[in-house]
Amino acid sequence: MPDGTTYNGIFKDGLYHESGKMVWPNGSSYDGSWNKGRMEGAGVFKHIEGFSLEGNFKANYYIDDAILRNPFLSDKEYALYKKQRKEILKQQEKNEKVKYGYL
Repeated sequence: MPDGTTYNGIFKDGLYHESGKMVWPNGSSYDGSWNKGRMEGAGVFKHIEGFSLEGNFKANYYIDDAILRNPFLSDKEYALYKKQRKEILKQQEKNEKVKYGYL
């Protein structure tokens, strides 16, 4: 890609699909399942700063059961982060339902 991002995997209708690995120019990567160009299903996102998320993703976001591996985060900080992330996902889901007329 023009920005230096690479993708090695399956395409369907010109979009990332089923399985593949994307590496961004900063060194972060995602290796796992894709659906219609989005990270969806089981996968591992590795951030350049050393932490990773391993678990299930939906619409480019990890969902609640993902395991955060971060050498710089205590158990207490992780619990707070997970709680806040769950609240954000809940709000995003609500916003999508409103946007597409499901509510």
